[in-house]
Amino acid sequence: MGGFFGIVSKEPCANALFYGTDYHSHMGNRRAGMATMNEQGIIKRSIHNIENAYFRNKFEDELEEFQGRRGVGIISDKDPQPIVLRSHLGTFAIVTVGKINNLEELGVELLEKGINFSELSTGQINATELVGHMITLGQTFADGIRLVQEKVKGSCSMLILTQDGIIAARDKYGRTPIAIGVKCGKRRVLPFQTEEQAAQSGMEQSSVGQTGAEQPRVGQQGAEQARVGQQDAEQVRVEQSSVGQQDAEQARVGQSSVGQQGAEQVRVEHSSVGQQGAEQVRVGQQGAEQARVEQSSVGQQGVEQVRVGQSSVGQQGAEQARVGQQGAEQSGAEEVEYIDSLTAVAFASESCSFPNLDFQLAGFLGPGEAVLVQESPRFCSALQAFHEYLEKQEIAAQQSETKDRETSQEDVENTTQAESLKAVQRDCKDAWRDISEFYQILPPREKLQICSFLWVYYGFPTSAYEGINVEEVRFRNGKLVGQKDQIDADAVCSIPDSGTGMAMGYAVGKGVPYRQAVAKYTPTWPRSFTPSDKERRKLVAKMKLLPNADVLRGAKMVCCDDSIVRGTQLKNNVQVLYKNGVKEIHARISCPPIINTCPFLGFTNTRAEMELVTRRIIHKLQGQDQSFDIKAFINEGSEEHKAMIEGIAKEMGFTSLKFSSIQNLVESIGLPKTNLCTYCFDGEGCGQ
Repeated sequence: MGGFFGIVSKEPCANALFYGTDYHSHMGNRRAGMATMNEQGIIKRSIHNIENAYFRNKFEDELEEFQGRRGVGIISDKDPQPIVLRSHLGTFAIVTVGKINNLEELGVELLEKGINFSELSTGQINATELVGHMITLGQTFADGIRLVQEKVKGSCSMLILTQDGIIAARDKYGRTPIAIGVKCGKRRVLPFQTEEQAAQSGMEQSSVGQTGAEQPRVGQQGAEQARVGQQDAEQVRVEQSSVGQQDAEQARVGQSSVGQQGAEQVRVEHSSVGQQGAEQVRVGQQGAEQARVEQSSVGQQGVEQVRVGQSSVGQQGAEQARVGQQGAEQSGAEEVEYIDSLTAVAFASESCSFPNLDFQLAGFLGPGEAVLVQESPRFCSALQAFHEYLEKQEIAAQQSETKDRETSQEDVENTTQAESLKAVQRDCKDAWRDISEFYQILPPREKLQICSFLWVYYGFPTSAYEGINVEEVRFRNGKLVGQKDQIDADAVCSIPDSGTGMAMGYAVGKGVPYRQAVAKYTPTWPRSFTPSDKERRKLVAKMKLLPNADVLRGAKMVCCDDSIVRGTQLKNNVQVLYKNGVKEIHARISCPPIINTCPFLGFTNTRAEMELVTRRIIHKLQGQDQSFDIKAFINEGSEEHKAMIEGIAKEMGFTSLKFSSIQNLVESIGLPKTNLCTYCFDGEGCGQ
């Protein structure tokens, strides 16, 4: 299917882009690419074939070549990406995830408009290049993205690296997710600065007393400008100055001596006060005027402390010189403030890419929504709204965890607390939109149809879609199946990795122990659905999974898996389990039977419906009569459905076989069924 990662940062982004993209390696293994844009607007792009190598091995040696503070990366299951185009919209790089069913039709339209294609390495039009050219038909990026959404049959989500920043645009029905991550840092704000001034000056302002102009207020008479940093400044030794004593020691300033009271003419030329900075203090209006140095009740009687630079005189009651504001009066000691500020924004297909890069999951784009994040001085505004969101999210999580321990799901939904929890979650959902760095260029559409199979198979356990964690869904689904299952079993195991969450939930629901009867040898074997050669798929499926004979021997084992597509892998696994002494195998599948190939996402290499195990069994059951109603086999209570399940179990060699129902899956995800695409299970979904 593929997955992408994009970042806009205040710091060089190559490392974060590299690891963020690498965390999408479970989404495909054909092509991978990265592109960054430097300060001169020059794009560096690299694409590699990763069918026989890992992403990291291909790109690690090139990292120093990727310059700039924004970039995009992609793990592609088909076409080489990113694509770089130069147009009236400027030079940009684009990556896409999805499936375009009318690719040839759209290609002909563009050719008739005089647009040529150059990326033909796969033997056909590159879908991402086609999308890029379609975008250039618009007067703006927003117009072009809207055109793509209206023209494409299938689905298309994208990231666009532009001269202004990064644009993220989600498929018009939201079939594939785009998660938003934000990275926060601490920004120093001096007492006399507004937030806008602090943002303009960056993360740190120079301290008082360094090179620059200062204006200390001395006494009650007008303010004189302090000149800092002139030539060959003389040092003023403030000898034995101690706050809290009754008399101030005389400070030798040049040739002058300032006594206990009164004022003497002080013309301090080229003098350096404190340990840093050189300052020429003009006291009076012209020439040498007398300045009455007011005693300000520092200590017992004492002298007024003037804080210049980083020098600190005394221990209590020191007055701060207010720098940069004319006419500002000294108002006692004020502390420097540090506030949370935004230092980077990321977009990703998989939110599991965020935590180790210190990003926090902020939310998700809506269906059809497009936003621009720019790199600018405003890129360090305060994140008060987002931090309120995080607090609410933490409270909601604690409430949910407490209720899960105390009551069943049915009880939770009937309580006032559950309704309150849902309200908090709704409030939190769009909190990221209050962050000023996000510029919405296309609003979200009303109709959401996110792919339900993402939670079943594709998603990494720590990822979330629409705020719903993948592992939690698999666990809840397994628990529901286990609670309703009547078979006698000694233990439950999984076919790793995507069947593990269901197996753990099943163990809780059924009340039987979870055992690791099958282990995946992860150091070398990639995901095995991708090889197009049938014999190689069988070999990979066998080699990557290692049976544990001591756990299997003589056991009545429930074996959980995510799905059955062709059935090739699972059938081979069953044979291995029997060879290692298992007594019974009761297969439990975390999704309904897959009846249809997906027209919206390329989640398998299966192209023809007859490759699906369900269709093969239906074909056998129907014999010569192929004028059947497929809905009869989808209906879970029908005789046709039961016959199909029994036929699959017999072909696969299971003692028994049960699939999770659509109702269980929808309940486990927690979204209304109308917001989920279940086309592969029951043929229901909107759009083309």
